[in-house]
Amino acid sequence: MLYRYSGTIPSEISSICSYTLRIVQEIDRHLSMDRSSLQDIRLVISELMINACEHGNRNNPDKIVSIDVAADDEAISISVKDEGSGVNWDGPCFAKNMKASGRGLMIVDALVEELTLNKSEVHCIYKFHHS
Repeated sequence: MLYRYSGTIPSEISSICSYTLRIVQEIDRHLSMDRSSLQDIRLVISELMINACEHGNRNNPDKIVSIDVAADDEAISISVKDEGSGVNWDGPCFAKNMKASGRGLMIVDALVEELTLNKSEVHCIYKFHHS
């Protein structure tokens, strides 16, 4: 494992952008990958963190969102956990059925190789695209 990170952040949407950027910059410092992969990872982390804040913790700043990241030159494993009651998501839906909620997980599902939801924890595996 070339990079490992674990951390927490209060459920405040305003903090997610800078927090996500710091994580992605650290990943970039430790691994050699293309810009497309870095952009995908930033989007995946951001969507998972926003989802945990909004839907899991209901934007309660007294609750936290935890993230665990483990990466090597081939793939990155990302787990995000909130303090809510869990998420119900049945996988991708067709555009005609799209609602305001669930789009973030649809985006993540389209970008990653594996996406699993276990109550209040979302785990995914992203495989890097090598140039």
